[in-house]
Amino acid sequence: MFKRHGSSVELLPDDVVELILERLPVKSLLRFRSVSKKWKSEIDSPSFQERQLIRRRQSRGPDALFVTTYYFADDGLDTDARRFVFGSSIAYTVRFPTLGSSVCHGTCDGLVCLYSVFDPRVNVVVNPATRWDQTFPLSTIQRFINDMSENHVAKAWRQVHPASPYRINPHRLPVYLDGSLYWLTECEEDTKVLSFDLHTESFQVICTAPFAHVPDDLYSVTICILDNRLCVSKKNWPTQEIWSFDSSSGAWTIMCSIDLTKTFSWFGEPKFALSPVAILNKNKLLLQGRDYFDALVIHDLDTKSYDFLFKPSTSPVGSVYYFESLFSVLSD
Repeated sequence: MFKRHGSSVELLPDDVVELILERLPVKSLLRFRSVSKKWKSEIDSPSFQERQLIRRRQSRGPDALFVTTYYFADDGLDTDARRFVFGSSIAYTVRFPTLGSSVCHGTCDGLVCLYSVFDPRVNVVVNPATRWDQTFPLSTIQRFINDMSENHVAKAWRQVHPASPYRINPHRLPVYLDGSLYWLTECEEDTKVLSFDLHTESFQVICTAPFAHVPDDLYSVTICILDNRLCVSKKNWPTQEIWSFDSSSGAWTIMCSIDLTKTFSWFGEPKFALSPVAILNKNKLLLQGRDYFDALVIHDLDTKSYDFLFKPSTSPVGSVYYFESLFSVLSD
């Protein structure tokens, strides 16, 4: 990169150029890969991609994606396409060419996972910013795990030992945060938060949930990530409270209480707890019902108001929080 002063050319130091590039959106970085071999090499390097994601996460809060697939398209018409701007945050529709009908909760380093419980051959990981995608049938995932093993001996799925100390609540998907997966337990005593460290492949009980144990009402609780913190929520009509966990102190604090009577016209009296998706622009909580055809609603944490966004009509929508990145996954 350079600037001209008369007949002279002043080059910017490489470290300054890198700092500038790290702050650019992914769309611009993809174009700038063609400026020079040096820029392409830098932008494609894992270290740069990691720094870019860190910068993005530090600069502002997450965006939100309304994820659907071509499988449900009506003659290619994207009638459910939506785009909303909330200050510095954007929420918009993305559609992917896969038969996977479900989307994993949240994203991991800017990657979205879509899957089908009926056909494991159509599991796919996608980067919405770069449009990179990779299909991961069970055989490919198995080979990937085998290749990642230290001694390259294992040739089959391996069981984790010791196994989870408690039965996991099967009605909610796990959430991912800082290298671990988290679940709520289904046990006779108080509900607990359980983690699985993906690096050490070990389970650990993090804490007890902050709400009273209700063994016959597993549908009323949920777990999510909001503001880069682990959160849990419990529906107890006519309200649903959300707690945020402080890992440094081990304490739960109430983030907000949702007045379900004010969302009744969109959700009725929900059987399942509403799903908190993301906090956009610091104070806009995006909510969706359990079903992919349920309405999406914004709850203003300051004014306590509720605003209807839209209800999917032709395509099921799975909503996730999102930070754009340059990352991909290499399967071989």
